[in-house]
Amino acid sequence: MDSQEECTIFLHAPFVMVTLSELVIIMMVTQRIYAIYLRSRYILAFLVILGGVHICLDVIAATSVIPLLPTALPLGCLITIKKDSYPLFAVLWGWNVIFDFSILILTLLRTLKLRNENSFSLFDLLCRDGIIYFVVMFSAKLMNFILFTRISINLITVNWAFNHIITYLKTTRASAYEILFFLRVFCLYDMEEVWV
Repeated sequence: MDSQEECTIFLHAPFVMVTLSELVIIMMVTQRIYAIYLRSRYILAFLVILGGVHICLDVIAATSVIPLLPTALPLGCLITIKKDSYPLFAVLWGWNVIFDFSILILTLLRTLKLRNENSFSLFDLLCRDGIIYFVVMFSAKLMNFILFTRISINLITVNWAFNHIITYLKTTRASAYEILFFLRVFCLYDMEEVWV
Protein backbone atom coordinates (compact mmCIF):
# COMPACT_ATOMS: atom_id res chain seq x y z
CA MET A 1 0.00 0.00 0.00
CA ASP A 2 1.49 3.37 -0.96
CA SER A 3 1.34 6.49 1.16
CA GLN A 4 -1.53 7.98 -0.87
CA GLU A 5 -3.74 4.93 -0.21
CA GLU A 6 -2.83 4.98 3.49
CA CYS A 7 -3.64 8.67 3.60
CA THR A 8 -7.06 8.05 2.09
CA ILE A 9 -7.81 5.19 4.49
CA PHE A 10 -6.85 7.10 7.66
CA LEU A 11 -8.03 10.49 6.44
CA HIS A 12 -10.87 10.91 8.92
CA ALA A 13 -9.24 9.31 11.99
CA PRO A 14 -7.87 12.52 13.55
CA PHE A 15 -11.19 14.29 13.10
CA VAL A 16 -13.13 11.40 14.60
CA MET A 17 -10.84 11.55 17.65
CA VAL A 18 -11.31 15.32 17.88
CA THR A 19 -15.09 14.89 17.68
CA LEU A 20 -15.11 12.23 20.41
CA SER A 21 -12.98 14.30 22.75
CA GLU A 22 -15.14 17.37 22.00
CA LEU A 23 -18.14 15.27 23.05
CA VAL A 24 -16.46 14.45 26.37
CA ILE A 25 -15.54 18.10 26.93
CA ILE A 26 -19.08 19.25 26.14
CA MET A 27 -20.44 16.68 28.58
CA MET A 28 -18.06 17.89 31.31
CA VAL A 29 -18.96 21.54 30.76
CA THR A 30 -22.67 20.70 30.64
CA GLN A 31 -22.47 18.83 33.95
CA ARG A 32 -20.61 21.74 35.50
CA ILE A 33 -23.19 24.35 34.43
CA TYR A 34 -26.07 22.00 35.26
CA ALA A 35 -24.64 21.64 38.78
CA ILE A 36 -24.17 25.35 39.45
CA TYR A 37 -27.76 25.94 38.28
CA LEU A 38 -28.92 23.33 40.80
CA ARG A 39 -30.07 20.79 38.20
CA SER A 40 -32.33 23.12 36.23
CA ARG A 41 -33.95 21.17 33.40
CA TYR A 42 -34.22 24.29 31.25
CA ILE A 43 -30.49 24.87 31.49
CA LEU A 44 -29.85 21.20 30.74
CA ALA A 45 -32.12 21.29 27.67
CA PHE A 46 -30.43 24.46 26.42
CA LEU A 47 -26.95 22.98 26.88
CA VAL A 48 -27.90 19.67 25.26
CA ILE A 49 -29.18 21.53 22.19
CA LEU A 50 -26.04 23.70 22.03
CA GLY A 51 -23.76 20.69 22.46
CA GLY A 52 -25.75 18.53 20.04
CA VAL A 53 -25.47 21.11 17.28
CA HIS A 54 -21.76 21.42 18.04
CA ILE A 55 -21.17 17.67 17.71
CA CYS A 56 -23.26 17.46 14.51
CA LEU A 57 -21.16 20.23 12.98
CA ASP A 58 -17.98 18.41 14.07
CA VAL A 59 -19.16 15.20 12.38
CA ILE A 60 -20.04 17.01 9.16
CA ALA A 61 -16.70 18.82 9.20
CA ALA A 62 -14.87 15.53 9.73
CA THR A 63 -16.32 14.25 6.46
CA SER A 64 -15.32 17.41 4.58
CA VAL A 65 -11.58 16.83 4.34
CA ILE A 66 -9.52 15.54 1.42
CA PRO A 67 -5.85 14.66 1.02
CA LEU A 68 -3.63 17.49 -0.15
CA LEU A 69 -1.41 16.87 -3.12
CA PRO A 70 0.45 13.57 -2.70
CA THR A 71 3.97 13.93 -1.36
CA ALA A 72 6.94 11.68 -1.88
CA LEU A 73 8.24 12.43 1.58
CA PRO A 74 7.14 10.15 4.42
CA LEU A 75 5.85 13.05 6.51
CA GLY A 76 2.36 11.80 7.05
CA CYS A 77 -0.94 12.68 5.49
CA LEU A 78 -1.39 16.31 4.59
CA ILE A 79 -5.06 17.20 4.37
CA THR A 80 -7.20 20.18 3.51
CA ILE A 81 -10.91 20.85 3.33
CA LYS A 82 -13.02 20.50 0.23
CA LYS A 83 -13.43 23.79 -1.64
CA ASP A 84 -17.19 23.93 -1.01
CA SER A 85 -16.76 23.20 2.74
CA TYR A 86 -15.16 26.52 3.71
CA PRO A 87 -18.53 27.99 4.86
CA LEU A 88 -19.15 24.85 6.94
CA PHE A 89 -15.93 25.38 8.87
CA ALA A 90 -16.85 29.04 9.34
CA VAL A 91 -20.17 27.93 10.86
CA LEU A 92 -18.39 25.31 13.01
CA TRP A 93 -15.94 27.81 14.43
CA GLY A 94 -18.63 30.43 14.80
CA TRP A 95 -20.64 27.87 16.77
CA ASN A 96 -17.55 27.20 18.94
CA VAL A 97 -17.52 30.89 19.82
CA ILE A 98 -21.29 30.90 20.49
CA PHE A 99 -21.04 27.78 22.67
CA ASP A 100 -18.18 29.14 24.78
CA PHE A 101 -19.82 32.57 25.05
CA SER A 102 -23.07 30.95 26.23
CA ILE A 103 -21.20 28.95 28.86
CA LEU A 104 -19.35 32.09 29.98
CA ILE A 105 -22.56 34.13 30.30
CA LEU A 106 -24.43 31.34 32.14
CA THR A 107 -21.54 30.94 34.56
CA LEU A 108 -21.14 34.68 35.08
CA LEU A 109 -24.86 35.19 35.78
CA ARG A 110 -24.93 32.38 38.33
CA THR A 111 -21.73 33.55 40.00
CA LEU A 112 -23.06 37.10 40.36
CA LYS A 113 -26.30 35.78 41.85
CA LEU A 114 -24.39 33.62 44.33
CA ARG A 115 -22.12 36.53 45.20
CA ASN A 116 -25.13 38.62 46.20
CA GLU A 117 -26.66 35.78 48.25
CA ASN A 118 -23.57 34.47 50.09
CA SER A 119 -20.54 35.76 51.92
CA PHE A 120 -17.90 34.08 49.77
CA SER A 121 -15.08 36.14 48.40
CA LEU A 122 -15.38 36.98 44.73
CA PHE A 123 -12.10 35.18 44.04
CA ASP A 124 -13.42 31.94 45.56
CA LEU A 125 -16.57 32.15 43.44
CA LEU A 126 -14.59 32.90 40.28
CA CYS A 127 -12.40 29.88 40.89
CA ARG A 128 -15.25 27.63 41.95
CA ASP A 129 -17.49 28.41 39.01
CA GLY A 130 -14.73 28.57 36.41
CA ILE A 131 -15.25 32.09 35.09
CA ILE A 132 -11.54 32.64 34.51
CA TYR A 133 -11.37 29.40 32.55
CA PHE A 134 -14.36 30.32 30.40
CA VAL A 135 -13.01 33.82 29.68
CA VAL A 136 -9.75 32.28 28.44
CA MET A 137 -11.62 29.68 26.38
CA PHE A 138 -13.94 32.24 24.81
CA SER A 139 -11.03 34.57 24.00
CA ALA A 140 -8.99 31.77 22.41
CA LYS A 141 -11.92 30.58 20.30
CA LEU A 142 -12.73 34.13 19.23
CA MET A 143 -9.12 34.71 18.15
CA ASN A 144 -9.12 31.43 16.24
CA PHE A 145 -12.34 32.43 14.50
CA ILE A 146 -10.80 35.75 13.49
CA LEU A 147 -7.67 33.96 12.24
CA PHE A 148 -9.88 31.48 10.39
CA THR A 149 -11.30 34.27 8.27
CA ARG A 150 -7.81 35.55 7.42
CA ILE A 151 -5.68 32.47 6.70
CA SER A 152 -5.06 30.26 3.70
CA ILE A 153 -7.66 27.58 3.05
CA ASN A 154 -4.90 24.94 3.26
CA LEU A 155 -4.17 25.84 6.89
CA ILE A 156 -7.74 25.53 8.14
CA THR A 157 -7.41 21.90 9.22
CA VAL A 158 -4.24 22.71 11.14
CA ASN A 159 -5.98 25.59 12.88
CA TRP A 160 -8.99 23.36 13.64
CA ALA A 161 -6.69 20.89 15.39
CA PHE A 162 -5.02 23.77 17.26
CA ASN A 163 -8.43 25.04 18.32
CA HIS A 164 -9.22 21.63 19.76
CA ILE A 165 -5.86 21.35 21.53
CA ILE A 166 -6.53 24.65 23.31
CA THR A 167 -9.91 23.35 24.48
CA TYR A 168 -8.50 20.02 25.61
CA LEU A 169 -5.56 21.51 27.53
CA LYS A 170 -7.65 24.18 29.22
CA THR A 171 -10.31 21.64 30.23
CA THR A 172 -7.82 19.25 31.79
CA ARG A 173 -5.99 22.06 33.59
CA ALA A 174 -9.28 23.53 34.82
CA SER A 175 -10.28 20.12 36.19
CA ALA A 176 -6.97 19.88 38.07
CA TYR A 177 -7.38 23.39 39.50
CA GLU A 178 -10.95 22.59 40.46
CA ILE A 179 -9.81 19.57 42.45
CA LEU A 180 -7.24 21.72 44.27
CA PHE A 181 -9.83 24.42 44.87
CA PHE A 182 -12.32 22.00 46.41
CA LEU A 183 -9.61 20.52 48.62
CA ARG A 184 -8.96 24.06 49.87
CA VAL A 185 -12.68 24.69 50.36
CA PHE A 186 -13.07 21.48 52.36
CA CYS A 187 -10.43 22.77 54.75
CA LEU A 188 -11.75 26.34 55.09
CA TYR A 189 -15.54 26.29 55.00
CA ASP A 190 -18.49 24.45 56.39
CA MET A 191 -19.64 22.34 53.41
CA GLU A 192 -23.30 23.30 53.78
CA GLU A 193 -22.32 26.90 52.99
CA VAL A 194 -20.38 25.87 49.89
CA TRP A 195 -23.12 23.87 48.19
CA VAL A 196 -26.01 26.28 48.77
